[in-house]
Amino acid sequence: MITKEQYKFLKEFRKLTKQSKKEDKQLAFFNREKVDINKFTELLAKHSELNPAEPFSKKGNDDDLSGAFLVSYINETYLKEIGLYDFIQYFQPDKYGISQQGLQAIDDYKIERLNKIKLPFAAIVIALGSLIVAIIALMLAA
Repeated sequence: MITKEQYKFLKEFRKLTKQSKKEDKQLAFFNREKVDINKFTELLAKHSELNPAEPFSKKGNDDDLSGAFLVSYINETYLKEIGLYDFIQYFQPDKYGISQQGLQAIDDYKIERLNKIKLPFAAIVIALGSLIVAIIALMLAA
């Protein structure tokens, strides 16, 4: 089960890939939802609650990662640290997309949230409603 922060990241990542698909005619033609590495690293830096993303926020410095080092760091280290290694796929050259497991994790999180929060709340509301109706019926019968 993914955490709330991971869910927010995956949801925003999916939105970004869909937007990228609409903007790129080649991706739209092949029905692919992928985003380039620059937009992906911006998204990682934006979601620092998962794991501080210092290597992605140091653009233009001597310490910044680029090219094969950046791809290697993201794929082999960073995605494992934030727990999204199985949910995000790397595609040549320098594109990222959401995997089938990632889509399933988003759906599972939604279902789990529905079962844990919304269904018990609905049951309480229905129980209170029936209790009020029963009290009114008793008052009218007396």
